[in-house]
Amino acid sequence: LQNAVRHGWADCPDEWLKNRKLTTLIDHADHYLSRTRSDAWIDRHIAVNGEWPAAGAPAIALTFHWGGGMWAMRHAGYRGIRGRMLVAPLQKSEQFRGRWVLHRYIRSRMVTVAKTMRCPFIDVSQGMPPILAALGKGEHVHAVIDVPSDQVNSSAPVCILGMQARVPTALLRLAAERSIPVCVYVGGTDFASGERFVNITFLPVTSGPDILLRSVFGELDRRIREGGLEITMRGVVAERLVRDLPRRLLQIERTGLCLIIHAEQRGR
Repeated sequence: LQNAVRHGWADCPDEWLKNRKLTTLIDHADHYLSRTRSDAWIDRHIAVNGEWPAAGAPAIALTFHWGGGMWAMRHAGYRGIRGRMLVAPLQKSEQFRGRWVLHRYIRSRMVTVAKTMRCPFIDVSQGMPPILAALGKGEHVHAVIDVPSDQVNSSAPVCILGMQARVPTALLRLAAERSIPVCVYVGGTDFASGERFVNITFLPVTSGPDILLRSVFGELDRRIREGGLEITMRGVVAERLVRDLPRRLLQIERTGLCLIIHAEQRGR
């Protein structure tokens, strides 16, 4: 909260903090609801704007650590889309020592996502072959694309909220080279009405990945500016600008998870 206020992202701190906590609670509740509610519940309670790429044809669907995406993925499955989410394997590491419930809860969420998308995950550590295989079978490949650049083999600079960051490029390069349809989607809650929403935006496939890259992260920039950083998925924005270092870190901390964007120092 202090960092959000310092950067002018929380004009009303109490409201910001309330909405941030509410987003976390709703996201946890949606995990339960997505397992226990029928498809008819989606039609009654989810406002959907936009259309998914055609089912049965290859497509790349990208989202961010923003809002709450459970109902977006559930809606894709409801529309008959077989989607393969890219995920990092969940290892029993030191971070889960003495935290058995947290480990089981995260595993449960991963199982829920696979069920809603009606396809097993793709392990990102296996590289491109399973991605190409899924696309070759007419499946959609889903990815949360705002991940740390040090977790991928290729990345490129992009401007987000007026700051330079490095982001993954492999999927965008694949889409541009093979003219694969790309969409960006987000899910969230309208705090004024309490209604959940899913917004889907098609992006033009260009001759090169650079324009596609700017278009994708332009959507993230716009969503944050319009919706506020308080609805970043599962947590508060805790930003660290490390001075006098060749690189700066922008850390967005969440409940049990964090996203670190390695932001290049200005002027480099």
